[in-house]
Amino acid sequence: MALSGAAAVTATIALLAPSASAATTTDAAAAACDASKVKVSVSPLSSASRGGHTVNFVIDNQSDCATTGWLIEWDRPANITDTGAFYMQLTKKGDHYTFTGQIDSVVPAHSNTTTYPVYGKYTGSYTNPKNLKVTPQF
Repeated sequence: MALSGAAAVTATIALLAPSASAATTTDAAAAACDASKVKVSVSPLSSASRGGHTVNFVIDNQSDCATTGWLIEWDRPANITDTGAFYMQLTKKGDHYTFTGQIDSVVPAHSNTTTYPVYGKYTGSYTNPKNLKVTPQF
């Protein structure tokens, strides 16, 4: 039996209107994907020779969601230059570095750690990056 007139319009609106349970599910999913549960740290210098360095940064995802990407930022003193990184794009502005995950930038939920290497050069003494910040994408 086909609906006509006002009954057809009412039926269509009822099908398109979001349900209260759909909103609750979306809120629960957003709470599970808590960006504050994704941290970044830098491992100690893994290798240094002739003024070159390799250091690893570690993403620790304790949220209930895998990341689909991320943005890492840090600052370096003038005597240290990061020149490349694996699986990410490096952007430098002054002494501020930004790394954007590309290939394999998914960090599983409750992963404990996923490590990404960064390499470069330095003069004088080596120090780890400062002002580390991670912005995960879910």
